[in-house]
Amino acid sequence: MSGKPLDAGAPPRKRSSLCKFSLWVCLLFFGLFVAVVFFAIGRSFYKFATFSHSQVYQNQTLAEVKNRAAVVRPLIDEHQGFEIAVSVWSLPVPEEDGEGIADVAETPLYSDIVFRGLRLGDKHKQAVVKYKLPVAVFRRLLLKEHHLRASFVVIPESPSLVDYMSNFSIWRPETIQRPPVRSWPFPLGAADEVPQKVADRALDSFAISISLLEFHEIRSKCANDSNSNISLEDHAGKQVEGKNHDAEEGEEPEELENTESEVADNSFNGTPGVSDIAKHPEHAVKRHPFVVTRTQIRIVEETHIFNRKAYNKEHNKLKSTSVGPSHLLHEY
Repeated sequence: MSGKPLDAGAPPRKRSSLCKFSLWVCLLFFGLFVAVVFFAIGRSFYKFATFSHSQVYQNQTLAEVKNRAAVVRPLIDEHQGFEIAVSVWSLPVPEEDGEGIADVAETPLYSDIVFRGLRLGDKHKQAVVKYKLPVAVFRRLLLKEHHLRASFVVIPESPSLVDYMSNFSIWRPETIQRPPVRSWPFPLGAADEVPQKVADRALDSFAISISLLEFHEIRSKCANDSNSNISLEDHAGKQVEGKNHDAEEGEEPEELENTESEVADNSFNGTPGVSDIAKHPEHAVKRHPFVVTRTQIRIVEETHIFNRKAYNKEHNKLKSTSVGPSHLLHEY
């Protein structure tokens, strides 16, 4: 009989603690909860940043909607063809004194359909608009950027939903006088004087306008500018003198408050984008108008269908908070 002790084998494994197991389960569920919350926030932010009106979307396709009266459909979708009407507007030729015509009295220089047979998927379509611009308009003492402007109206081709339109509502107060966007009768020079239909007024309410004038400041190269409070040479001389004085006192030279660019900017008075020769005679030689001859048109492809109740709620809310005519001089 051997004297070796008996081998007791591997020590028994400790049983898993119920508390530790419960802790891991809680951590797992907490991690899943945090992941779901972050996913929901990220998805909401993505929808908000990508789709501006997602709160009124109908969560169905048009084929799934049984009651078409319960949804709001786009006038133009991927299958609907459309045209774009372009109009160019200017102030009438001024009188001999250069004034006497209100800003709202605009004259159409061009108004006709420029693009035909378009689809939302079309890209890089080009067109040239030719019109005659009276040079006498630039003799006005007061000239603003919107005194020469272009307006654009998107017109769905027939047949379309516009053919069945009987009424429409806009968020702007009716007291606001918007500048015209199409000559009437349309196109310009048409002999037919048929009054505008409801559909025509509705399409015009969606139109946009852009200014075709820009003012670029032309700075004088002369040393002494009569419209400046101080010439650039004098300003530079005072700056050097100030530095020498500070050096003699043993102090660090301080920069003058007005730099060369700031002194030059002081010579350009008045509101930007406006040439007012009556108040600022220097505008006649320094603030020259330039005509915009090239622009781009982009249409956002928003073809989702909306829930009618949610849409009307947001529409009425916007109408109730819209501004009045005292807060809006020109709406473009």
